[in-house]
This record gives sequence, C-alpha cells and structure tokens, in this order.
Amino acid sequence: GFIMLLLLRIGVGIGEAGVNPASHSIIADHFPPKRRAFAMAILMLGANLGMMIGFVGGGFIAEHYSWRIALMAVGIPGLLLAMVMARYLNEPVRGSFEQENPSTAPPPPIRTSAATLWAMPAMRHLIAGSTITGMLGYGLTQWLPTFFMRAHDMPASKVGLMMAGVFGILGAIGALVAGKLCDRLSARGFQYGIWLIAAVQVITGPFIIMAVLAEQFTLAHALFLVPAFTGNFYLGPTLALVQTLSPVPMRAVASAIKMLCMNLIGLALGPLAVGLMSDLLAQRFGDFSLNIALAIFTVTGLWGALHFWLCGRALAAHQPAAEHQ
Repeated sequence: GFIMLLLLRIGVGIGEAGVNPASHSIIADHFPPKRRAFAMAILMLGANLGMMIGFVGGGFIAEHYSWRIALMAVGIPGLLLAMVMARYLNEPVRGSFEQENPSTAPPPPIRTSAATLWAMPAMRHLIAGSTITGMLGYGLTQWLPTFFMRAHDMPASKVGLMMAGVFGILGAIGALVAGKLCDRLSARGFQYGIWLIAAVQVITGPFIIMAVLAEQFTLAHALFLVPAFTGNFYLGPTLALVQTLSPVPMRAVASAIKMLCMNLIGLALGPLAVGLMSDLLAQRFGDFSLNIALAIFTVTGLWGALHFWLCGRALAAHQPAAEHQ
C-alpha cells in the first residue's frame, strides 16, 4: 500500500543522506588536498551512472515484469555491496594529510561545528554558491523533460534517452574535467579553481537562455550541449574544498550541512520556483510560459557565481593558510 511505499522511500532517503557525509570524509582521508577535487568528481559519477542504469534498466524491467521487481532489482545489489564494504573497506587514519600527529579525540557537538564553519567567510560563500547553483540545476533538470515534450513535441521515451545520454554522459565527463582542472589550479592556490567555476557559470547562462528560447529542436539541442557538459562542474571541487577548509574532526558535519542546504533549499525551491513562474506567465504567454520561466530562472546562476567569486577572494586573502593545508 501507499503508506508502506512511503515509509520505505523515507528509508532510502535516510540511507542516501547518511552515506554522503561519511563518503566525503573518507575520501579526504585517502587523498591530499590538491588531489581531492578529481577524487570527489569520480565519487559523484555514481549518481550519473545510477541515473543512466535506472532510466534504461529500471524501465525495461518494470515494463516487462513489474515495478516491484524493478525496485528489488536495484535494492538487492545495494545490500550485497554493503556487505562487501563492511568486509573490505578499512577505516583510514583521520587527518593524516593535515596533521603530523592525527588526533583521536571525539568530534565536537554539531552546534560547535556549525558555529566554527559559519565564522569562515570562504566556507559561507562556498556553501551559498553551491546551494544556489544546485537550486538552478535542480530547477532545470526537473522541468527540461516537460520543456522538450511541450516545446518540441518529443515523446517521453525519447526524452528519457536524451536526458540519460546527453546530460548523463556529458555531465559525467564535465565533472571529471572540472576535478582535474581544479586540482591542477590548486598548485597556485585553491581560489583559482573556485574562480574557474564562477567564470564557467557566467559563460554557461547565455547558452541555457538561448536554448530554451530556440524554436528549432536541432538548435536547442546543440545549445544544451554546453550546459550539459558544465552542469556538474562545481560538484567535485566544492565538495573537496569543504573537506579541505573544515577542521578534521568537523569534516563529516561540514559535508552534511552543505548537502542539507543543497537539498532543503536547492531541491525544494528550484523546481517550485520554475513551476510558479510558469503558472504566473501562462495567461500571457500560453504554452511558451515554461520557456520564459526557465530563461528567467537561469539568471540566478549569476548569483551563485558571485558567491563563488567571493569565496575565491576570501581564500586569496588567506593564501598562506591555504598553502599550509
């Protein structure tokens, strides 16, 4: 029944929420600061690969068997992987790249960690920029299937394949490229990688606006190749920098706060804002209202870019500390 399905879905959400902070902290203990962006980008590939497998495999199983079998097909491998991790994944030494003598003291209370992180200007702007960029990304990806079906008369099946192929594959490649570039730039200072992300967002915005306003599908598809490639640019570098800026005992909490902001604000408000704007504009623009709403919403990318630029400026002001890390 519905209640059981709801409770089980909540359980999936709890599991996903608990995995991310721990994973980010473990990655930070396996890689030095100037190699973390690429490592985080590889970790985040799981979402892209899972999306593509889910679209293709899950849809095939649900169509030929049932949606219950499809859910079991993706749940059972997770249980097997959990047993493999419990058996073979060793606990790393905490802070081995930041401290000569890693501390074994217990982590401070969450309130203390949050206050410490809030007192860091670079961290404040980093989380704000990530949240706003996430809000833009969630708003676009949630409404793009509807946009293609409404504006270009595409069937749902072709939209699913296009989203998985174009945005999934290009997004994964872009995330890896961004991670490698930011790691190389970190040799000069961590601020340069963050400034690169800010510049990419400013450049990408006009491509999105032209794509959603284009009348021809071929032109819209070509224009979307750029934002599909750069859409995940910020993920690996920002996750890595959160770990690098945070005191070692506060790393997991810092990651949890960042993910909480991205989901509570970005995921909750992004799609909602686009939908509300589309409804408000429908009386004047009709079916074209979603196009206009997406174009207007894209401007929020400049807001996110501003926070990334301010984060880089704060990092540059404390360059000796960043170099020491």
